[in-house]
Amino acid sequence: MRRLLQLLLLLLAVFCAGSGCAPAEPDASADAARATELYGEARAAMQAERWQDSIACFREGIELGPYDEGARYTLGTLLVEHEPVDEVVAYYAATVADDPKPQTSRYFQARALARAGRQGEASRHYALAIEIDPAHELSELAWGELLEKDGDLEGALVHMQRAVEIHPEFAIAHRACARVLAELGRDEEAERHRLRARTSNPNTPRRFVYWARALLAADRVEAAIRELERALAQDPDDLEALELLAEARDRL
Repeated sequence: MRRLLQLLLLLLAVFCAGSGCAPAEPDASADAARATELYGEARAAMQAERWQDSIACFREGIELGPYDEGARYTLGTLLVEHEPVDEVVAYYAATVADDPKPQTSRYFQARALARAGRQGEASRHYALAIEIDPAHELSELAWGELLEKDGDLEGALVHMQRAVEIHPEFAIAHRACARVLAELGRDEEAERHRLRARTSNPNTPRRFVYWARALLAADRVEAAIRELERALAQDPDDLEALELLAEARDRL
């Protein structure tokens, strides 16, 4: 449970930076202000390991407030860990059409299905998430871990390496690569990933640039521009972000 709590708090830290988790402005609507209050209550319940209370607060806040990436990812993790699989799958099947980032719904559907041992369905939803968002390193890693459990180490490695290609500071994915490479007897490569994991900062503001690179490579120009704007909100002097943004706008 303590490890789950640490993961949930990390998700909030990663997604809240520049993603709509700031307190409501004085002129915000009553619904947005109430959503902010609910997220505070959800975090407090989560820290006290009152999982159902936290789930209820996150769900109500998401229904009331503007899009909040951190809240949605944290809710998804809580649902997968603490709710029956069929209920989680039904929840995301009902919300995917209205999700501004439907890869999120597909990803958590897949995680719930994988937890239930429904590997084929889980793989299909991971593939859908990646089709929607080619920079969705979480789906790449989770799909790789699913294949690893099935004994397909070579297939697992493809997805895990794609995850670190998208996000070079994705420490969990580096550790996964190291684990699978060690199983395959590729010890020198495994050690390189172990070392990279120790020095990686998955919460780096550079993550927006990493995602933008992957999106531009997949010709998802408008999505890349959004990520680059987030990068520049964090660091207005990021030269690569400025250059990529100019390039992306020229491609529109």
